[in-house]
Amino acid sequence: MLYTFAIEPDVLATWDKCRNTLNLMGFPHGRAIAAYPSRKKWKALVRAACRENTELADHDRKRIFRRIDQSNSKFVSSDAAYDETLLPANERWIRNATASQTGANAFHAILSTCNPDDHQDVVLEEDIDELHPKLDVPREALVLREPDPLARHIGMLVRNSRNVHLIDPHFDPSNGKWHPVVRACIQLAAETVHDAVDVAIHARDDDRKPSWEEFESQCQRRLPPMLFGKVSSIRVCRWRIRDDAPHDFHARYVLTDRGGYRLDKGLDEEPGVEQSVELLSDQTRKRLREGYSDTNPLFDKDGEFTVTLRSPAARGRHR
Repeated sequence: MLYTFAIEPDVLATWDKCRNTLNLMGFPHGRAIAAYPSRKKWKALVRAACRENTELADHDRKRIFRRIDQSNSKFVSSDAAYDETLLPANERWIRNATASQTGANAFHAILSTCNPDDHQDVVLEEDIDELHPKLDVPREALVLREPDPLARHIGMLVRNSRNVHLIDPHFDPSNGKWHPVVRACIQLAAETVHDAVDVAIHARDDDRKPSWEEFESQCQRRLPPMLFGKVSSIRVCRWRIRDDAPHDFHARYVLTDRGGYRLDKGLDEEPGVEQSVELLSDQTRKRLREGYSDTNPLFDKDGEFTVTLRSPAARGRHR
């Protein structure tokens, strides 16, 4: 699960605090930065705080500006309210942030230089450390193998991603137990904050699996009703393990351009049963994304086709 943190711009007004704080953030760590009041406004406030810090060396100021510009992948959108007229002006950001903690858009924690109202969710800048109770977030959790619990767990990642890859070697569209969870993942992707999203499903092929023609026919029949909104098509790929290859196509994943999860059991539904869901390191996520692409594949691609909302276009095997 991902946790959102609102970071007061003044916290990043020195190089050491900027570096240490941003190193704790990012989807692989389970900590996302809330774009509060917006990403553009927040970055402008950080730059203003740096310019006001007369003790900040020019080269450190440039390093901070560069670092925040390189941190776009760590942000998630925020709907929390922000009053531009709130006084006093020097406490406007922190008072707005703490006022947001009573609603549905509450942050997991607020990292700040001050805590005028002694709010329980505020972590002062000198206490920012991954061992702090508010920053010590789990990277692995037990999640019910049901659509709603899994959607709640992975929702923030998927909604903030531009592409989503669902990987389950045993995915079988003819078996209804895969439909609820896969449908829930597609619905999350359709709610992306971006203008468009690319979704793909990856499955394993071997001599015990249904034929290519039967597999594609079932996908073209079963998947279109799951598509809507920003997800009007899905790519489906099947892969074969290479002879004498060191890689075993066994693990199940939800991979995106922002982060990824490993699912211990899979994307099929089993009501009342839990599975371990673990955030991937960024290095592992990037390696796997290449492994399920044509760039540096782990397996031999048996074929690929596209399922669309309206018609079984692009039928047939594409190599």
